[in-house]
Amino acid sequence: MRQPPQLSPDRTDLASLQQIVASIKVENNLAHARFGDHTLRTALQPVLSLAHHKPVGYEALLRAYDSDDRLVSPHRMFRRAGDEAIALDQICRALHVQNCVLQGADQNWIFLNVSPALILEGHSTRTVLPRVLEHYGVPAHRVVVEILETSAYDEENLARCVQYFRDLGCLVAIDDFGAGESNFERIWRLKPDIVKLDRSMVVEAMRTPRVRRILPGLVSLIHEAGCLVVMEGLETAEHGLIAMESDVDFVQGYYFGEPRSCLTPDEDYREVLNELFNCFQERVRRQSSSERSMLAHYSKKFEDAAMLFRLGGEADQAFAEFLALGGVQRCYLLSSEGVQVGANIGTREAARRLDPRYLPCADAEGANWFRRPYFRRALTQPMTVQISRPYLSIADARACVTFSIAIPETDGVRVLCADLDWESFAP
Repeated sequence: MRQPPQLSPDRTDLASLQQIVASIKVENNLAHARFGDHTLRTALQPVLSLAHHKPVGYEALLRAYDSDDRLVSPHRMFRRAGDEAIALDQICRALHVQNCVLQGADQNWIFLNVSPALILEGHSTRTVLPRVLEHYGVPAHRVVVEILETSAYDEENLARCVQYFRDLGCLVAIDDFGAGESNFERIWRLKPDIVKLDRSMVVEAMRTPRVRRILPGLVSLIHEAGCLVVMEGLETAEHGLIAMESDVDFVQGYYFGEPRSCLTPDEDYREVLNELFNCFQERVRRQSSSERSMLAHYSKKFEDAAMLFRLGGEADQAFAEFLALGGVQRCYLLSSEGVQVGANIGTREAARRLDPRYLPCADAEGANWFRRPYFRRALTQPMTVQISRPYLSIADARACVTFSIAIPETDGVRVLCADLDWESFAP
């Protein structure tokens, strides 16, 4: 008995496409699909550019309903699919692409989630996505393939999958970065085009001021890696302000727009974004004004202390009034080479607050601070107070701001410094 001829990969993909397209029906300008006893639909959520005040794309989300019209979560839906998870994934992507076309969302990016099964089982080379895109007339460069950030993936399959989509011309995004077992190694290795920060990051930033201060640095690091950044899961105006402070590129969440099946042609997000920008600008102005006023006050008192020291006063006496202001961690003296001369000068309160875990770093006599920008700037502008940007002090692992001033002397120059506990002032 003769065996039937083997289908070529192209013919196999074409046959798969025909089956997928046949499972999708269009009613009232919306497409839905059947998968077993379930009905599959698409919900689109806007991804907005803060700079452009408009959507740059839409994430296509699965809405699955059982035979009783009850909503089934995507996670449960794929778990129920079992060995058919790959087929479900392909149907979902075709369904989402068609709905984006029907709703006019194909002129922006289409964010498509990839099933973990596709990556874990190495099916990237058998995907029919290019056939689907060709069928619906969507260029690959309009598609952003979202890959969930998890350590569960086989790294070789993951890299192969990412390269496959990149070769198609798609953009690649790592989703939910910052949740679970996220790591930067994957960013360095995979070089995604976009990184989506998990909602847990903005929630933690709301609770913890230190996390809120860390986020801009984290976003900057991701930018340095060549990735654009989306902050997702934003549900309140305060969440939006955190996104603004963090300098992310794009935002996504219920505060800006819920996932919907139908898009309104005249949707306008400028009002909510303008309101957010106005609030952010006012907050920056108030904060900057408050910081400038506070720093100017401390700077004047520090300069007075430096003048007393220059006139021959002892360091302890010269800094007494400045230390009494509160919030000053320590004062110290550096040589022209940046070497600390003598021990730190501080208050009893500062000594009492010192974390004993950092005692090995507490005694800084003889330490060399030449590499610190505040020291080098002071040398270039003698008798002018310099104020550093906030940074982490090695003495107690707390954020601090350093005042510095270079004082010329007959035998050279010395630099007076004082560390202000920034965490006690910063919001």
